Formats: sequence, structure tokens, C-alpha cells
Amino acid sequence: MFGCTLFGAAFERLGGRHLQGLVTLAILSLSSSMVCPSAAWAMDDASSPPLFQMSLEELLDLPVQVSSATSGSVLENPSSVQVIEHSTIEAHGFTNLADALSTVAGLHLYNTNFTRDMVTARGALQFNYVNKVLIMIDGVPVWEPSSGDGVLNRLSIADVERIEVLKGPASVRYGTNAYSGSVNLVLKKRATSGVDARMGLGYANRFDTGARAFYRKGKLGVMAAINQTTERRRPYDFPQLNDGMPYRFREEYEYKSATVAVDYGAHRLLLNHFDNQFPFLGVQVNRASGAGLARQFQGTLVNYSFDATLSDRWVLRGNAAYEYYTRENFRDPERRFILQGRSQRWFAGFSATRHVADWLNLEVGADGGLLHGIGLEERSFADNVVTNDYGLSGRTQWHGSGFGFMNFVYRPIHLTLGSRYTHAQGFGGDLDVGLC
Repeated sequence: MFGCTLFGAAFERLGGRHLQGLVTLAILSLSSSMVCPSAAWAMDDASSPPLFQMSLEELLDLPVQVSSATSGSVLENPSSVQVIEHSTIEAHGFTNLADALSTVAGLHLYNTNFTRDMVTARGALQFNYVNKVLIMIDGVPVWEPSSGDGVLNRLSIADVERIEVLKGPASVRYGTNAYSGSVNLVLKKRATSGVDARMGLGYANRFDTGARAFYRKGKLGVMAAINQTTERRRPYDFPQLNDGMPYRFREEYEYKSATVAVDYGAHRLLLNHFDNQFPFLGVQVNRASGAGLARQFQGTLVNYSFDATLSDRWVLRGNAAYEYYTRENFRDPERRFILQGRSQRWFAGFSATRHVADWLNLEVGADGGLLHGIGLEERSFADNVVTNDYGLSGRTQWHGSGFGFMNFVYRPIHLTLGSRYTHAQGFGGDLDVGLC
């Protein structure tokens, strides 16, 4: 179903004199950290007026795109959407995406025995892997096939123009990984070419560095970024080890990422690679199982998408993606054995939107993919010999879905009726229907 808000259907775009009371109520319904987004194609130059210089009516007219195929203002949007704009990120001094998202009401971030900064919404929590909130980069879903884990720290907050958060069920729009909501990370773009770099030092031995390059000529636009963040916190006594032995625990983090986004007219290519290291505790929290040692998590995304307006009546959209992930950590404190898991995912989707009338849009589409577990192996670190393969290597699973939406807009009424049927190998079929 959809995550809905009454405000999407409660207000009519009236003159400023009539809007004043209603707008005040709508703004108070959002958290104080929200700033409405800039234009859907966010330009980091003088052509975009500063948000704090806009009138209230101008702010409410700015579009968001996370909840539907077509963008609309906050009041027109049928779903509960909150946006953290770049100006808010700078004003609060957020150093990572987790800090920014923690200001969103109803959204929580957890550290588990297996990973860090897992996003969950409205209390839906699976202890080891919180796979109920979908993470997207410029509208492209990204998740690890073996667990459904969305990796928030695959991007630096310095490369993000704004964060769009859809709170509430969104499985009709995006599939079952968006059961509790979705987070769309919108990358920075510029209308002109340029290069910028940064370097910073902070508390807990934090070191942050990165650089971005922008190129723009005609229809061609390129953004390339590389980042690295390290943090080494003070050690402390960790009392929860199952072996009952005292343990001095130190949290050490390292996040590396590289991103390239290329657009040419209706076509777009997105490349992203990350290499993260963080403390690993495991199911049995004891030193004999390697608790407290670092876990390395790597992933690569390649995505091609297009958004073509064929006429004033038809819009076609599609994308094809490939993702590859590797997780590994030592199995013992002597670092003799490594547990490594590898998986990959292929995905493709297509949709067509028909503008029937000023008050009615219809959208139909289909998507699907393959999930492949390359292997889960325990290897000897010294000679790289496999000591246990757990019998999970080479498993492949397919899934597919078809969906349809009807968007109805008439004066103060904004309704979306949608349905998605999903069939996954080994799990059968599932039908979701939503109205908001």
C-alpha cells in the first residue's frame, strides 16, 4: 500500500490570501528539519534562488519525486513525504547521511551485530538486517541480494543535493523492499563545469576528505566524486561478550566511495562503488568468533535509465541495473580464517505513462530481476584454501512484478489508485493494492 497524508488531498491551490491559514497548518505537520526541495533538476548555481529568499507559496510549489512517477509539490503529493534540502544539511553541519536522517520524525537508525546505520520507519525492525526501508540513488533502488540490506553509507553526504523520505508503506510503488518507506538520495548537479575539494578533521580521530568534478556542455552532463572518511573512537569496556572475559573494545570505521553520473538528454548512466569497514560482533558475541574485528563490505552498482517524453500524452521510462556485493570478516581473533559472502543482482524495469486529461494520468509497467548467491565460504587466510562452503554457492532466484496506477487530480482532490502483483521463485505470488 501507499504511505498517505491527508494534506495531499486536503488543499487547493488558492491565492496567497486564502492559503495563509491552511499553509501554516501544513507546515506545522512536518518536522522542523524539513526544507522543501529545489527544482527536480537541482542546479548548484545562481540560477536557483536561495530557499530562505523564497515566498511561502514558492516553497510549496517546489516538486518532490520520491513517491510517484511524476513530480508534484508537497501539498499535491498523495504520500507523506519529507525532504532534507542541502541548505538544511549545511546549516546543521551534518557530517553523514545517518545524522541527517535521524532528524526525520518516525525514522530511526540502528546499529546491529552485523552492520551499521540501518534505516527503519515507524517501528518495523528486523534485528540483524532492517530490509523494510528502500534506499535509492537518484530513484535507482540499491540493495544487497542476500539480505535485502540497503547500504546508506555508499555515498558521502557531500555529494547529495537533497534527501527525499517517503514515510509509510510504498510497496505498491517500489516493491516489497519499500514495505515501511523509502529514502531517495538525490545527487548534486551543476549547470556549469567546475571542481571542488574538501578536507576536515574532527572529534574521535575523524578524518574526512573528498573531491568532485562537474562537466556540462549542451545535453551532456557529468558528475564524478571520490570520498574517504575514517574514524577511530576511544576504547571502552564491552561487557556483553558471551565468554565472560573482560574485553576492551574500540570502534574503528572507514568509508570509501566513488560515484560517476552521466546524463545525455533522456539517457542517464550511474556508477557507484563503495568499500566500508566497521566493527563486527556476530551472532555469538565472543572473541573466539572474531567479535570486535573489522568487517569489510564492498559493492558496485551500474545502472542505465531513460526518461523519454514522446508527446504531450506519452512518457516512457526504463532502467537496467547490475549490482555486485562482497562481505568478509575474520572468524577468530588470531585472524586465521575469513568468512566471505558474495552475491550479485540483475534488474530491469519499464513503464509507460499516458496523460489522458488534465485530471487523469494512467501508468502501467513491469520489472523483474535475478538474484545470484556466488558463494558463502570460510577460507584459510594464510593459503586461501576453502575450509567450508556451507552448501550455499551458486544459488539463483528470479522475481518479477507488474503494476498499474491511476492518478486523479481535481481541484482539492488528489487521489492515487495503484496495484502491483509480484511473483518470486520459492515464495509464490503477492498482490498489493493501495488508495490514497
